[in-house]
Amino acid sequence: MINSDQESIKNLKFLLYCYERMPGLKINYHKSEVFTFGLHDDEAENIANMLNCRVGQMPMRYLGLPISASHLGVGSFKPMVDKMRKKLQPWKGKLLSSGGASF
Repeated sequence: MINSDQESIKNLKFLLYCYERMPGLKINYHKSEVFTFGLHDDEAENIANMLNCRVGQMPMRYLGLPISASHLGVGSFKPMVDKMRKKLQPWKGKLLSSGGASF
């Protein structure tokens, strides 16, 4: 969370640069998004351009989970539940004995 003034954005960009240099990792700005609250679209676009990323939209996803400012319905989680079912089905079949009890 930062202010929307140019000095704060420059400081954030510098901190991100330092973060890249310390462990030798690279931030993928093409996959990164900036979220703004209470700003006009042109201001949000300007901030995104300064940070070399795009403006994100709500609901956003974090580690595959939808995050929103409003209540999310059960349908929002259906893709994740389906994905987990596909992964658990083969695992469950391998661990069950023919008698039905697992060892």
